[in-house]
Amino acid sequence: MTDIIKKEFEKYLLLYFNSNKKCDCKDISNICDDCYNHLQQVKQWIEAGIPIRYYNLDLEVLKNTNTITNKKQYMLKLELYENIKKYISQLDFNFAQGKGILIFGDFGTGKTTALMNIAKEACNQGKNIKVLYMSELIDNIYNNKSIISEMPNLSAIFIEDLEHVYIKRDSNYIDMVLDSIFTLSIKYNIPLFITTNYNKQQLKEKLPPHAYSLLHEICDFYSLEGIDFRKENHL
Repeated sequence: MTDIIKKEFEKYLLLYFNSNKKCDCKDISNICDDCYNHLQQVKQWIEAGIPIRYYNLDLEVLKNTNTITNKKQYMLKLELYENIKKYISQLDFNFAQGKGILIFGDFGTGKTTALMNIAKEACNQGKNIKVLYMSELIDNIYNNKSIISEMPNLSAIFIEDLEHVYIKRDSNYIDMVLDSIFTLSIKYNIPLFITTNYNKQQLKEKLPPHAYSLLHEICDFYSLEGIDFRKENHL
């Protein structure tokens, strides 16, 4: 267990043993079978890079009517909800197809929550996945830790905040790396799961034409609209 994973696991233990559980377990030294199995699962999530805040957020977040102001927003979220559930129910088949998902949408509308539910289930089924935020991916690339060398051994890659590719550093170089990732995703039949705050037109304008074309082969596109549920929860 690396130092980073150990730190995240210790952080989660503190939260977990102070939560409202059905059992009386107080710490890791003497735990019931349910807690043991859950913590083994959580360790896999941490190793994959799934952020702790998504561990207890399920797809029902998408059906929170407090974040929906019109019928269009409701229909978009309902479509995504149903398709994510269907994707998870046929995870092996969908991974074998190499087909991923890209979600456009406003801040806090549930894009990451939706995809992290796929990521958690993939981990639960023993899939080797990687979750990376685009800013993290860029830093890794410039420190010679590109995800490209790992791709043949991965079952899926989750990339958060794709638009951050254009916030810093040499975007031409990053464009080439992204193009390589998309191309290798097709070569190795690895599904990509991507979120972006750009809308479809903005992404088309920003990405090189070849990379944008590859995305259509790699991913099914979905859009989300609505109120930022992070802000709604603090009103």
